[in-house]
Amino acid sequence: MPECQGFLLTEFAAAIARPSDYRRPPVNAIWELGYMHNLEEAQLAFGGTLFFVYDDKERILFGFKPRLRRWLTPWLSAEVGPGIVLGGGNGGSFAPSYPAFSGHAALNFGDVVSVSAQLEVLPLTEMSNVNPQGREVTGYIGLRFGSYAGMVAGPLAGAFLVWANGVSD
Repeated sequence: MPECQGFLLTEFAAAIARPSDYRRPPVNAIWELGYMHNLEEAQLAFGGTLFFVYDDKERILFGFKPRLRRWLTPWLSAEVGPGIVLGGGNGGSFAPSYPAFSGHAALNFGDVVSVSAQLEVLPLTEMSNVNPQGREVTGYIGLRFGSYAGMVAGPLAGAFLVWANGVSD
């Protein structure tokens, strides 16, 4: 457990999912900014983040995620963050409706890098032959970069995504 009472969270995550019959491997770039407070007696920290997701369908989603962290050692912690997607861009015919769910579980190493699993459940405004159930349910696995690494990786990844979209158009 860190020696401080509270700490700022600055994270960037890159996550990928299995491809489906109709979609190349889904990819998410996630930026999170928030605050957590340590509860010394319980080896826990509680807080929340605002998050922004840029996905492979060029949608930008945003929301809020409460987070609970359990310190296993001073440099290792486990965390859960069940979040709610409050809004975002539409992504064409596969436009999500809001609110929606986006949450993660992570194993954090020194608040610098984490291995995480993420789940998104996005109800869609329209059904199609490709997606007859009317929602996207996608499980991701990825890496999260926190602290200074997260502050640096986020803007670099954002610039790369803007460049890559310009090249592919």
